[in-house]
Amino acid sequence: MYPYIPKSSKYTLQTLETGVVMPQLMMKASESGGDPLLALLDWRNTPAEQLGASPAQLTFGRLTRTRLPTPDVLLSTPSAAAAQDALTASKHRQASYYNRGAKKRPTLPVGQTLRVRYDDSDWRKAEVARAGALPHRAYEVRFEDGTTRRRTSRHVRFSSESPIVIRSDDGDDTSSSTPTKRHGGRSETTSPLPASFTWSHSQ
Repeated sequence: MYPYIPKSSKYTLQTLETGVVMPQLMMKASESGGDPLLALLDWRNTPAEQLGASPAQLTFGRLTRTRLPTPDVLLSTPSAAAAQDALTASKHRQASYYNRGAKKRPTLPVGQTLRVRYDDSDWRKAEVARAGALPHRAYEVRFEDGTTRRRTSRHVRFSSESPIVIRSDDGDDTSSSTPTKRHGGRSETTSPLPASFTWSHSQ
């Protein structure tokens, strides 16, 4: 208590009473074989006689969940719905700003020659073996040794190189079925994508 300040005496007494009640409550719970923390939780959810609200309601604006059935109305604050709507609107606004310069990435056709990330710094030549039916914009790619692996569109890059040559176990080489055309004695692989195609990493 502060001398010469009688108005502060009641707050000091309330603090002392709280400091006496809580140890007694936890001691009684331990002696009866109960959980002291659950007893403390129930005490915090008990409305005060003078205020009509529990300590949890004064602190959090709502009751805390206990083992007793509690209506959902008492477990949510009045501003919970408005805060959730504001958070959702903020996420949509952030997504619209992020996607302003984004472009839809076209799907690579089957048989298209690629450069595929095989390791951290190893991009190997491969071709699209399956596309469209896989989730998360993924591709099933086939390497020159005949093995197939699944990669997302982030780890594949369009390539205008010649088709891959799959090496079989008996030593025969099998070329990919990508069509070719002749120009003055030299062969050129026809790309299934338009000439104006540019690879975008915006998504």
